[in-house]
Amino acid sequence: MKEKWTYRDLIDLEYLLAGDRDVYQADLHARDRQIFLGFAPEHQQADRSRLIHHWLVRRRNEEFSEGKSPGGLIVDTFRSFSILSAICGAFIGMLSGLTFFTYSGTTPVNVINFLFLFVFSQMLMLLFLVVGLGLRLAGWNILPAPIAGFYGKVVSWFTGRSRKLQKLMSSKGTNDLSRLEGVLKKQHAVHGTAFYWPLFSLSQRVMVCFNLGLLGATCFRILTSDIAFGWQSTIQFSTGFIARMTKSLASPWAWLVPQGYSYPSAAQIEGSRIILKDGIYHLQTQDLVSWWPFLLLCILFYGVIVRLILVMVGNIGQWQVLRRVKTGRPALVKLVNRMQTPIVRSQAAPSSPADGSPFTPAEDSTEGGPIKPASATLLLISNDIAAAYGLDTWGRHLASSGFSLLEAKMYSEERNALHSLLNDLRGESLPGEAGIMLVMESWMPPIKETLKFIKDIRASVGDQVPIFVGLVGQASDQHTLYRPSPVERKVWQGKLDALGDPYLSILDLGIQDSDAA
Repeated sequence: MKEKWTYRDLIDLEYLLAGDRDVYQADLHARDRQIFLGFAPEHQQADRSRLIHHWLVRRRNEEFSEGKSPGGLIVDTFRSFSILSAICGAFIGMLSGLTFFTYSGTTPVNVINFLFLFVFSQMLMLLFLVVGLGLRLAGWNILPAPIAGFYGKVVSWFTGRSRKLQKLMSSKGTNDLSRLEGVLKKQHAVHGTAFYWPLFSLSQRVMVCFNLGLLGATCFRILTSDIAFGWQSTIQFSTGFIARMTKSLASPWAWLVPQGYSYPSAAQIEGSRIILKDGIYHLQTQDLVSWWPFLLLCILFYGVIVRLILVMVGNIGQWQVLRRVKTGRPALVKLVNRMQTPIVRSQAAPSSPADGSPFTPAEDSTEGGPIKPASATLLLISNDIAAAYGLDTWGRHLASSGFSLLEAKMYSEERNALHSLLNDLRGESLPGEAGIMLVMESWMPPIKETLKFIKDIRASVGDQVPIFVGLVGQASDQHTLYRPSPVERKVWQGKLDALGDPYLSILDLGIQDSDAA
């Protein structure tokens, strides 16, 4: 059975992954392997999505055993904001209706004003919304970005002032909400439209409440006042034009509601036409009151029913994106590898394999069995780095992190050689969820040329192919790779973060400090 992801899960997952960014892979490996070994046998055999979800539940219970997790608090805050927005929408709708239907008894309510203010304006909003939704589903995130931006700012304002969040963050030793804010900003790039659908549904629910408030105020005024309805405009619309317009607007319900109530007839429309110089005393009461059923039905259909349908569309959209949580990002690939890969006990250089391959898997672990690499990767090594290390070393160290080697490409740092490498990558067909491993020496800080090279690799292999920057620490030799120092790792992490690539990550190829050798 597939695990059901929720928005609380997504936020908590990103929060916990963000907290692991500055921790060495060897330390994370020990922790996550222990978590994995504590799973039930059927959970250990689960697919990647379920395995990550089981890990998330275990980590969340450990980290937030005494209170709600950040995801739970964010969801609760958003729910409170949704309720407040719905109440405000209903109040504004009711106030708008009561204000509009202020009838002095001398001048009828102009239905054209009503239609433009409360019906045509909403139809125009719906048109932009549908067009924006279509563009978004097609991959063009153009409309309605202002809506999402507005709600994002409001929710950020609420979360920034939440005492519960402040208390939680201070108890965890973080710098206020900076880490959580960074997590929230990264959600769009990682999860695509997943965090658009709640905002979409919220906007529709607010409009449903607005129209219910407007509908209630309209009914109240009609029941408690003797309101006359008419139509007039400086632009001399013909009676036939108004009749055709009302009939078109009433077409969704005209087949169900009797004609006398679904929309006014041509004769009633002509009889409710207001001519300023003639006044209203010559107009018939039955014509002046013929409009109100039509106006109520317009609000009910275009303001309530259509919006409720869009609420359902938003809920379906949420359900679909939560069923397709992306688990191919480097951070999640490393997480699954850490859980499924036994911890290496010995790094002694093994003998050459019988098939002559220079890459050999690690053959010894603390759990008494060979390591079975989980993720395939294409290794990219510059000639300078490849000359300093034994080829079998890469295979052993990557296998200890759960990676198997598809192929190793040696490259020269000359311009023509790099161009040739990038062309080869464009034509490379990586199987399944295989990724790219770019080996770098950690004590050489990433310069502009290095970052450009990484961006060129990304452009060559596609947006969602995992790219790992494998860092080699100082004092590494032909048989052993050491991990980078904390300062070196932090420098690399900061530079790679600036690229804004959620499918780019650091991997420590060594598992111990050089001074411990």
